[in-house]
Amino acid sequence: MSYDGPIEDRLAIRELIESYADAVTQRDATGWASLWAEQSRWLMPDLSTRLEGKQTIVSTWIRLMAEYHGPVEEPWAFSFVSVLGAMNVIGGRATVRSYSLETFADGAGKSTHLKGQYDDVVVRQDGRWLFAERVWRLMPLDDHAVFLA
Repeated sequence: MSYDGPIEDRLAIRELIESYADAVTQRDATGWASLWAEQSRWLMPDLSTRLEGKQTIVSTWIRLMAEYHGPVEEPWAFSFVSVLGAMNVIGGRATVRSYSLETFADGAGKSTHLKGQYDDVVVRQDGRWLFAERVWRLMPLDDHAVFLA
């Protein structure tokens, strides 16, 4: 897969991916929630997690952010970066691959780094591109053994 489809759509989808990374780093639950379609799925096979429906996805994300990423008052303790790898837009649907890098400090101040791959399906609804499905898999990194423990 390379980069195929209208440039306007590809730019809007790039902004969707970048908005996701910004909302995660800023811990902006409202902004993050606005990026998902109502009938969406978020799959994390390495964590044996399958979430269906926007409400379930958002409430789980809020809990995970609080559990793993510390208090919102310490935003410097967490960062999330996304890099696009491929995109194929056909009409109002697109498949996208991106890579993520996360760094955060746990409650004891130990830094953890996560590297992953997202395989997404995004859809255009009411003129906006939204996530219909995100599948996140961990990529090899020494810190992952600690995170999965």
